[in-house]
Amino acid sequence: MHQNIAVASSVGFHFDVYMAVVWSLERVMKGNGSVQVYAPSPFPHDFEQIVDRLGLYHGHIKNPTDLISDMANTNISLLIIGTCEFECVHSPLFYYLLLIED
Repeated sequence: MHQNIAVASSVGFHFDVYMAVVWSLERVMKGNGSVQVYAPSPFPHDFEQIVDRLGLYHGHIKNPTDLISDMANTNISLLIIGTCEFECVHSPLFYYLLLIED
Protein backbone atom coordinates (compact mmCIF):
# COMPACT_ATOMS: atom_id res chain seq x y z
CA MET A 1 0.00 0.00 0.00
CA HIS A 2 1.22 3.50 -0.78
CA GLN A 3 2.28 5.55 2.23
CA ASN A 4 2.86 9.00 0.71
CA ILE A 5 0.58 10.04 -2.15
CA ALA A 6 0.84 13.33 -4.02
CA VAL A 7 -2.07 14.83 -5.99
CA ALA A 8 -0.93 17.67 -8.23
CA SER A 9 -2.25 20.06 -10.83
CA SER A 10 -1.43 23.56 -11.95
CA VAL A 11 -5.05 24.16 -12.97
CA GLY A 12 -7.08 25.31 -9.99
CA PHE A 13 -10.44 24.70 -11.64
CA HIS A 14 -9.90 20.93 -11.53
CA PHE A 15 -9.75 20.64 -7.78
CA ASP A 16 -13.49 20.23 -7.45
CA VAL A 17 -12.79 16.71 -8.76
CA TYR A 18 -9.32 16.20 -7.29
CA MET A 19 -10.36 17.03 -3.74
CA ALA A 20 -13.01 14.32 -3.88
CA VAL A 21 -10.20 11.92 -4.84
CA VAL A 22 -8.07 13.24 -1.97
CA TRP A 23 -10.97 12.77 0.46
CA SER A 24 -11.43 9.18 -0.75
CA LEU A 25 -7.70 8.43 -0.43
CA GLU A 26 -7.57 9.78 3.13
CA ARG A 27 -10.60 7.66 4.11
CA VAL A 28 -9.20 4.48 2.59
CA MET A 29 -5.77 5.02 4.15
CA LYS A 30 -7.33 5.55 7.63
CA GLY A 31 -4.28 7.42 8.91
CA ASN A 32 -1.80 4.85 7.58
CA GLY A 33 0.10 7.26 5.35
CA SER A 34 -0.40 10.73 4.00
CA VAL A 35 -1.79 12.59 1.02
CA GLN A 36 -0.09 15.76 -0.18
CA VAL A 37 -1.91 18.28 -2.40
CA TYR A 38 -0.03 20.54 -4.83
CA ALA A 39 -2.32 23.22 -6.24
CA PRO A 40 -2.50 26.90 -7.06
CA SER A 41 -3.89 28.69 -4.06
CA PRO A 42 -6.36 30.11 -3.30
CA PHE A 43 -8.82 28.02 -5.27
CA PRO A 44 -11.13 29.88 -7.67
CA HIS A 45 -14.56 30.97 -6.40
CA ASP A 46 -13.56 30.44 -2.73
CA PHE A 47 -13.63 26.67 -3.20
CA GLU A 48 -11.20 26.26 -0.28
CA GLN A 49 -14.08 27.27 2.03
CA ILE A 50 -16.10 24.33 0.71
CA VAL A 51 -13.07 22.04 1.11
CA ASP A 52 -12.73 23.14 4.74
CA ARG A 53 -16.46 22.96 5.52
CA LEU A 54 -16.79 19.44 4.10
CA GLY A 55 -13.46 18.23 5.47
CA LEU A 56 -12.23 17.14 2.04
CA TYR A 57 -8.56 17.64 2.96
CA HIS A 58 -6.82 18.00 6.29
CA GLY A 59 -3.34 19.06 5.24
CA HIS A 60 -1.57 22.13 3.92
CA ILE A 61 -1.97 22.85 0.20
CA LYS A 62 1.49 23.15 -1.34
CA ASN A 63 2.63 25.16 -4.33
CA PRO A 64 2.83 23.02 -7.51
CA THR A 65 6.38 24.28 -8.09
CA ASP A 66 7.45 22.48 -4.89
CA LEU A 67 6.49 19.07 -6.26
CA ILE A 68 9.71 18.46 -8.19
CA SER A 69 11.97 19.08 -5.19
CA ASP A 70 9.63 17.09 -2.93
CA MET A 71 9.80 14.17 -5.35
CA ALA A 72 13.60 14.27 -5.14
CA ASN A 73 13.76 14.74 -1.36
CA THR A 74 10.82 12.76 0.07
CA ASN A 75 9.41 9.30 -0.33
CA ILE A 76 6.41 9.97 -2.61
CA SER A 77 5.16 6.51 -3.55
CA LEU A 78 2.31 7.51 -5.88
CA LEU A 79 1.81 10.65 -7.96
CA ILE A 80 -1.62 11.58 -9.34
CA ILE A 81 -1.51 14.44 -11.85
CA GLY A 82 -4.05 16.14 -14.06
CA THR A 83 -4.03 15.05 -17.67
CA CYS A 84 -6.66 17.16 -19.41
CA GLU A 85 -5.67 18.95 -22.60
CA PHE A 86 -5.23 22.28 -20.81
CA GLU A 87 -2.96 20.71 -18.21
CA CYS A 88 -0.86 18.94 -20.82
CA VAL A 89 -0.39 22.04 -22.98
CA HIS A 90 0.04 24.77 -20.37
CA SER A 91 1.66 23.13 -17.34
CA PRO A 92 5.46 23.27 -16.90
CA LEU A 93 5.04 20.34 -14.51
CA PHE A 94 3.79 18.16 -17.36
CA TYR A 95 6.85 18.93 -19.50
CA TYR A 96 9.20 18.12 -16.65
CA LEU A 97 7.48 14.80 -16.01
CA LEU A 98 7.81 13.93 -19.70
CA LEU A 99 11.53 14.58 -19.48
CA ILE A 100 12.09 12.44 -16.39
CA GLU A 101 9.94 9.61 -17.78
CA ASP A 102 12.68 8.82 -20.33
